Amino acid sequence: MDNSLTNVFNFDFYLKYILAFGLVFMGIDKFVVFNPMFEFTGEAEILYRAIDRAGFILPFIGCVEIFAGSLLIRKNTTPLGLIVLLPFSISTMLFHIFLA
Repeated sequence: MDNSLTNVFNFDFYLKYILAFGLVFMGIDKFVVFNPMFEFTGEAEILYRAIDRAGFILPFIGCVEIFAGSLLIRKNTTPLGLIVLLPFSISTMLFHIFLA
């Protein structure tokens, strides 16, 4: 395969940019709400209300999402962006397994 076709089928390239722009979009959404919030029930609602009432956790998560998304966009900082995202990915997975 020649080099021009290899770039077209480079799926990890496209997935990296989709993830990066999604993170930046959701990070900005923590400050300027333009995406409707999902309604939680039970213990998940109690946890989310506590996080929301603290007042600093959601903006901090938004800043980290914007920072990690911007790290993913640059080729030489992609591994650092993935390492920054790891704790948030694990906590999101555990939230959905045990609470949602």
